[in-house]
Amino acid sequence: MRSLDTVLKRLQIDKIDLDPDFQRSRGIWTEKKKSQLIESLLLRIPLPTFYVAEMPDEGGLGDDRWAVVDGIQRLSTIAEFVVPETIGLTPLVLHGLQYLSKEEGKKFAELSPALQLRVPSLSTSGETLTIEESMTLRARMENAGYGDEHEWSWGSG
Repeated sequence: MRSLDTVLKRLQIDKIDLDPDFQRSRGIWTEKKKSQLIESLLLRIPLPTFYVAEMPDEGGLGDDRWAVVDGIQRLSTIAEFVVPETIGLTPLVLHGLQYLSKEEGKKFAELSPALQLRVPSLSTSGETLTIEESMTLRARMENAGYGDEHEWSWGSG
């Protein structure tokens, strides 16, 4: 992965599976926690690494689909804010912000153009794994007591 723009474009053309069989469901974060993640992005705070498994391209064109192994809450929150129609949700409205209180109550489309550009232009890191590697990573993360549930520092609930 290179930028969130690349990730968002892949979501829009159905090249990222946010609901793989081996992953807990997305959307378990509270609205406040989602807003805190978006606020962090608007403040240009880098995201932790995403892990995806490459799913073989059935059309043989070499553009494999990604199944999210770790980062599903983060990716689905970003999609819900920037391109909610892609995942069949209503737009996320920001609330509970700590540093950008002027953006309270806004959707992505209501932000200034400068802030709108920040989210897709952020660089992100990602690791692409084989299916076998992704299953091993997921099992180790769950055995160690972390995974998407911890999702780093964006609130406790």
